[in-house]
Amino acid sequence: MQRFRFGIVALAAALCAAFVAMNSRALAAESGTSLTNMSLEVKALELLNTLDLTPEQLKAVEKLAAGAADKRDRQAGSGPAALRTALAAFGEAVSRGADDDQIEDLQDDVDEQLEAKDVKLDDTVTLTAEARTHAPDVVKLLTTTQVAAYISESADDISDPTKDLLDALEETHTADKERFAALRDQTADDVALAVAGLDSEKDDKIAEQVASLLDKAHALSTSDFTEKHADLQKEAKALVGDVDPLQVARHFLQRDIAQLLANPCLPAAIAKRLKAAKD
Repeated sequence: MQRFRFGIVALAAALCAAFVAMNSRALAAESGTSLTNMSLEVKALELLNTLDLTPEQLKAVEKLAAGAADKRDRQAGSGPAALRTALAAFGEAVSRGADDDQIEDLQDDVDEQLEAKDVKLDDTVTLTAEARTHAPDVVKLLTTTQVAAYISESADDISDPTKDLLDALEETHTADKERFAALRDQTADDVALAVAGLDSEKDDKIAEQVASLLDKAHALSTSDFTEKHADLQKEAKALVGDVDPLQVARHFLQRDIAQLLANPCLPAAIAKRLKAAKD
């Protein structure tokens, strides 16, 4: 009897895997869907799945997203056939809200394929004014549980601006030219987001100040850097100020929501989540 039970479980698992594979191949073969658009849609589906929005919330988000998309012309993208299959399988899983283990495995497959040298995706989303305006409205639709789920899922990405700037200050002095430029720009963006949120004017000002401080530290000789180390740290802490950690988390959530609203493939992602909710 026990062997029979195990046999049924194994058969069910095999059928489930076969269904996912078949569905993924069908999705991968969707006519006219570029790799770039597949990637954009998967990004939207990921956040929708994390927030686990109800059908009513999905419809409300769809209305708020009207006119907010970043509609610039994009390259279709290129990459191995395995990437298209991996994106399709991952997109199918998150669209129907599969279990976390399966989603994590499929995410690993996508990440592995993205490491291929010939992968080119034009899936960067620029925040539009409309997306910035309506992101706080979307946040107001969320429940406490949904916000908590977002924070839990994004814990590794929500950074402390003071620590980020102090860490960058230490690294920037010895970094080579290429590494320094990337570190400076990334730190300026991260600190500005954490402190200013979607306030574009304040964001630009803080990013400029962070970049200027790191430029100054990078240009110092070793002896001058050691001598002025305490003053540089003091300047960095003053630049960030006394930031409420909950406000920082809110700013990251609002940024991700704004990127969702500006994602031109959001309507397709919402349609798939709504269809999955009916099935």
